[in-house]
Amino acid sequence: MFEAGERMLVFTHFAAGGSASPSTSPARRTAIACYHGGLTRNPADRLVKEFQETTGAGALVVSIKAGGTGST
Repeated sequence: MFEAGERMLVFTHFAAGGSASPSTSPARRTAIACYHGGLTRNPADRLVKEFQETTGAGALVVSIKAGGTGST
């Protein structure tokens, strides 16, 4: 999927335990970012903008609570 230039959103009920910086999938060496309630407004907005513009991570894990309400 990543080799074909595709990107993905992954939704989860679980809060993220990581930081705002992307991690990398060891299998594909593709950056994975996480949007969760612990992010402040500026980092959250930047993460979404970079993902939408395809300059950011290849996969974005989104906490349903944070993503569904649009709040952090």
